Formats: sequence, C-alpha cells, structure tokens
Amino acid sequence: MAKPKRTASAPSRIPPRQAVLILGLLAVLVFVVYSPSLKGPFLWDDEHLIVDNSFLRSWAHVPGILATDIGNGAGRAYDFWRPLQILSYLFDFTVWKLHPLGFHLGNVLLHFLCAAALFWLAWLVFADRRLAALAALLFAVHPAHTEAVSFISGRADPLSLLFLLLSFGLLLKDAARPRLRFFLLSLGAYALALMSRESALLLPVLVVVYRLTLRKPVSRRAFGGLIVISALYAFLRLTALRSVWPAEPLSGFTLTQRLPGAFAALAGYGRVLAVPFGLHMEYGSRLFAWSDPRVGLGMLALVCCLVATGHRRAPAVVRFGCAWFFVALLPFLNVLSPLNAYMAEHWLYLPSVGLFILAGAGLGRWYQRAPRASGVVTVLVILLWGVSSFYHNRFWADPVRLFERTVALAPESTRARVSLALAYFDQGRLDEAEVLLLEALKKDPGDYVAYNVLGSVYYQMNRKNDAEAAWRNGMAVEGRFAEFYGNLGVIEAQKGDLEEALFFFREAIKRNPVNPDPYKNAAVACYNAGQYRDALAYWEKARGLGLREDPVFSETIEKVRRQLAVTDI
Repeated sequence: MAKPKRTASAPSRIPPRQAVLILGLLAVLVFVVYSPSLKGPFLWDDEHLIVDNSFLRSWAHVPGILATDIGNGAGRAYDFWRPLQILSYLFDFTVWKLHPLGFHLGNVLLHFLCAAALFWLAWLVFADRRLAALAALLFAVHPAHTEAVSFISGRADPLSLLFLLLSFGLLLKDAARPRLRFFLLSLGAYALALMSRESALLLPVLVVVYRLTLRKPVSRRAFGGLIVISALYAFLRLTALRSVWPAEPLSGFTLTQRLPGAFAALAGYGRVLAVPFGLHMEYGSRLFAWSDPRVGLGMLALVCCLVATGHRRAPAVVRFGCAWFFVALLPFLNVLSPLNAYMAEHWLYLPSVGLFILAGAGLGRWYQRAPRASGVVTVLVILLWGVSSFYHNRFWADPVRLFERTVALAPESTRARVSLALAYFDQGRLDEAEVLLLEALKKDPGDYVAYNVLGSVYYQMNRKNDAEAAWRNGMAVEGRFAEFYGNLGVIEAQKGDLEEALFFFREAIKRNPVNPDPYKNAAVACYNAGQYRDALAYWEKARGLGLREDPVFSETIEKVRRQLAVTDI
C-alpha cells in the first residue's frame, strides 16, 4: 500500500528518555510548588459551583449540566456555559464527595498536563528540545498561574488550555502526516476546549498567527473543521444560551472610556509576569485617565509587541511568541467586550504561553554562547518563581490570610471585605465580620451578598430581629436571590407562623428549584402543620436533589410514609 502523501515535513519525535526526564521534572516541580494549596478549603465561587451545586449529587443531572449555565445547579445566574468544567466537578464529587483535597488535586494535575502539552506543542512547532523544555518549566512554576490553579473554580482556564494545546498539536500532526484520527481528535479536543471556556474560540486565530509568523503550512481540512465548530458554537451561544460573552460591570462605559484601562492592563500584566510579587485576585472594574503613567507604559509595551511581531528581520520565534501573547490577551482587555475587571491574573494563563516560548528560545540561544552562565540564571529563575509560587499558595490554604491580604492590596474591593467577613464568620469571629460587612455596605449599599452574610452573622449572634432586617433589606435590593426567602422562612417558622414560613420556602423553591434545602425546610414545616402528604412530597424532592441526610427527620418522615401507606390500603 502506498504511503499517504505528506503536506509538510513530519515533526521530529521526542526521544523517550528525554521526554520521561522532562515530564518527571515537570511533575515534581508542579506538585511541590502547589502542595500548600492542597490544604485549602472551598472558597468564593466554589460554594456555588461545588458545595451548593445539586447537579453534582447524581450523574442523572448530566443533561441539565449540558443544557444550562455553570451556576444553574445552585440557582445562580452566571451566563457562562462551561459544561466540561461542571462535569469534571461531578467526577470529583463522585470520588471525593465534598472533600476539597480531591478537587485541588484535580486542578494541580490539570496544570501539570498543560505544562506537558506545552512542551509537546513547542517541540512540534520548533523541533527544539531546549526551547520546549524551558518554556514548559517556566510556565509550570510562574506565580501568576496560582489563581487559575489554586482556586478550584478557576479550573476552566487549565481545562480549556489543555484541550486547546492538544487540538493545535493534532492539527499540526495532520498537516505533517494526514490521518483521519488526527483530524477527528483535533476537532474533538477543540470542542472540549470550547465546553471548558469561551476563550478557546481564539484557537483558529492562533492557527493563523502560526501560519503568518512561522510561514508553515497547516491542515486545511482541520482548520476548516475548526471554523465550522466555531460557527456552530457561536450560533448555539447566541440562540439557546443567549450570548457568547456575558454583560459585565464595565459594559456601562463606552470603548473610549475603557480604552485607557486596556493599556493600563497591558502594563499590569507585564509587571505581573516580570516581577510576580504582590499578587491578588481583586483588581476591580475601574477606569483610567489617559494621563495615568500605567497607560503610557502599556502603550509603549504594545508598540514594542507590534514592532517585534511585524519586523521582517525579527526571528520567527519572536514574531510567533509576541503575536500569540497579544492576540490571546486581546479579548481580556475590555476592548472587544466589557468584562468584570480591568485585569485578572488568571486571564494570563493562555496568553502567557507565547511569552514562555519566547523566553525558552532566548535562554536556549544564550546557552549556546554561554552555557554555564545561562544555566545558572535559568536555575535561579525557576527556583525564584517556584519559591514565590509556593509562598503564594500558602495563602490559598487559609481563607483568612488570603482575604486579609486581598483587602490590604485592594482596599477598595467590597467583595474582598465580604469574603473576609465570611471567613471570620466560619471561625466564629462574628464581631469582626459585622464590622467588615457594615463597611462594605457603606461603600456599596447595593451589595446583596453582604446583606445575606450580615443576616447570617446576626442570626449566629442570636439577634434574630437584626438578621430578619438584614435579609429583608437584601431582598429589597435583589428580589431574585433565593437564599433571602429561605432564611426568612426559617425565621417565620421559629416564630411559629408556619403559613408564612411555607410561603417563603415556596418562593425560595420558585427562584431556585434545584436547591434541596428549602424543600427540606418546607417538609419540616408541613409536618409540624400536620400536612403529612405535602411533607412527604417535599422530602422526596429534597432527597432527589441530593439532600445531605438528616437522620432525625429522616426517621420521622419514614414513620409518616408507613402510616400513609396503611391509610391508603
């Protein structure tokens, strides 16, 4: 049988011993650097996406996961369709239940796989072992990635990047040696990347960057397949799933108003990558004046990036690395679409690949001239970044330290104050939590989450009237928030007004029909009111949604079930 015609030179194979050595080193570095994060609890969005997500209680909810946004299982509207992220949590929950260690292990493993995929892709593109290894090692230990890896809800970034890199590499293999399996696997990996995060739509653009900067052929059929899948994805998001990119706080401002912030973000990202200290997760949705020095620095960085990309005499790897960085970062600059912050460290996860390839190439060329000096500098940089990442990951293991640091670095952030208050609440430091929440509400009287936590603080203080007032004030701000109704139902039940309590529980169910807690509370209220059939119906619904077992009431309701069965006979 004749061999299939090649459309490009086949990428050189990675020698097995070298591959095992480099992958082993990557694994050791990643798991050592991120070991402190394994002790971390569920934080921030983890409460909604994991702890309160009823979809994780059973694989029967897979259709719901595929058909709705990531917050639907907890009754929250996120406007992000990332079913693979939630399916990965479903797998973790099946194995680990609600033990955060397992979820953290999943994120760390994904980060290692991303570094390994980057090593593989860089080898395919440049056939340079040193460049590929250095790019992967630098990517693996850089502190800017701690938010994407140590924050369980940040899993969308490594999950999407992993499949994007795999799809890109398989597309190149299909160009070098056309095989149906490469073609299909490339498209399948791209579909999984899109199901992980919207930014995967950048892959066809990055393939064009590869074609233009390196002058290498790509598989036309595979690239055409990427375009078809992108079009289908966009059609799905614009119709059944409402939007490709959700409306965010900065959407209230014009492009002219947001544009200086794009340049300030460029300067900020450059600082984070070059000097990765003082990292945090709350940069805020702020605007910048053209006179701000950061705006000028960002404009200078953009000019340098464009010159390096477009200069005819620039090495191909420089053009490729700079173009990858800028193109992958562009959707996160609040230019194409407004976002919820002017910058965020986890948004560097995909764009940084280009700069790490560029850094790997630079260190590799230096090694050819001065092997000893370049080797020492490379080891020192990897150690410095690794130690810095290890240090930052210690904060992710302790919510109080994490949010105290965030409040100190971003004092204008009410969300950081509310999160710190919640961490204090979990430790029983109720007075300190109350002070923080009142400060947050003074800065932002429309923060309904602060009202919800404040009500919980007052409830634990046994100040039931203040708790009720806080929850009612929050309800006036955001009447769609189901937890207010559930909490007020508990208050009314304790007052003995079971009819009013049932009204609130039913309103909570109406606003969040997948949360088992109001069903359980309604079952208890119905039982106390003598409405036994309704109590049994609510209890069955709560159990079907994955209610955490209550042995006392479970035994009581089983007696009711047996009595009703006898009556029916």
